[in-house]
Amino acid sequence: MNNFFVQLFILLFASQVTFAQTSPPKGAAADKAIAAYSAGNLDELATSLPTLAKQYPAHPFTLFFKAFVADRKDNNVQEALKGYSEVIKMAPDLMEPYLFRAIIFNEKGMYEKAIEDITNAIKYDTDKSSNLFTLRGEIYSTANKNEEAFADFKQAIQITPSIAKNYRGLMYTAPAINKNDAAITIIKNAVTGTEAENAGIWEVWGDINLRTKQFDIADKAYNKSISLGVDATPDTYNSAAIAAMNVNNFSKAKQHAEKAITLAPKDFHYYNTRAEISVHDKTWEEVYTWAQKALQVNEKSARANLLMAIGVKRTNRGDALSAEYEKKSKQLQAEGVQD
Repeated sequence: MNNFFVQLFILLFASQVTFAQTSPPKGAAADKAIAAYSAGNLDELATSLPTLAKQYPAHPFTLFFKAFVADRKDNNVQEALKGYSEVIKMAPDLMEPYLFRAIIFNEKGMYEKAIEDITNAIKYDTDKSSNLFTLRGEIYSTANKNEEAFADFKQAIQITPSIAKNYRGLMYTAPAINKNDAAITIIKNAVTGTEAENAGIWEVWGDINLRTKQFDIADKAYNKSISLGVDATPDTYNSAAIAAMNVNNFSKAKQHAEKAITLAPKDFHYYNTRAEISVHDKTWEEVYTWAQKALQVNEKSARANLLMAIGVKRTNRGDALSAEYEKKSKQLQAEGVQD
């Protein structure tokens, strides 16, 4: 299951999605199937289906559950598409078949169809959940419809202001439509208002200020986010390290960079960040050590080769050797390798 689907399940079942106007079937078998679906228990849903299908073979709920199991459990996309489409014809007021058909269309790169289905899902969503706006915003963004994506992320924030990924959506889509200032205002209002203790949104506040080179603000935002217990990734610590480096807090920058390395020891980018911090505070032996580690992970990193050239030269390991690393860095950059 890819990341899009994982996020969907977290959002969907956490919000206790309910069906719309079409009445559900009655009885123990129906109750069992609906409960299994609501809990996200695919095995239990599949087990309950034969009894439900025997009692209600042509009911929209039965057909939807069959399609859902084909989709999510059996990975039978064609059968799922057929089932979702059949349910939509029979009961066009049900939100779920539009939603899951949209996800299939999105995975196939059929963005217009996906957007049309998500729009119908929003129309028939009795819970008026922000999650569907988030999902449509992501599809719009993937389709490079940044204006529409920005509007959906903003709408999702208005409904549920505590979800960090919507602020991140604003951050990603804003530059393409010249709305950086609007995104900054919305995120700033959140962290200085109702979301002042929301670690995830503080991290986004750090990220957008790092992008705009407001390093002092970014550094303080990451400090706040980490102190609040954000679910920090290697990128979180790497970004915090870059912010700290740019405000000349090299000790903290090194700690953050090494934390990123500990979490992702096979990613050469973090070793490069650690070496670059030592360039800034002129601890040349550390530059050499960390650039060497980066090259052990990826010898074709243009940045690591350049950092190694600096480390070799500054530690008096030989101008000729330094020149070799610098030459390799330039060759890699000429081939399109920047990192």
